Amino acid sequence: MLRYVEKLTLRPGTVEREDVDALRVAGFSDAGIGDIAAHVALFSFMNRIVDGLGGQLEGDMAERARRFSLPLHAGTYE
Repeated sequence: MLRYVEKLTLRPGTVEREDVDALRVAGFSDAGIGDIAAHVALFSFMNRIVDGLGGQLEGDMAERARRFSLPLHAGTYE
């Protein structure tokens, strides 16, 4: 499931029927797969809204983000 989520997040144009079929083989129902895709889409949407409005992390979240050298979205989905 995490491979699917990563692929859908970082390279959405490369998701194929085989990726969805692999989730079914792993035991996910069609409704469950739909929920996974919806959650990925919602997080992507919200991140782009916040980024587009110049949002900044504050407090503990800002400190956690400083541990990484790049924003989570850097160099990915274009």
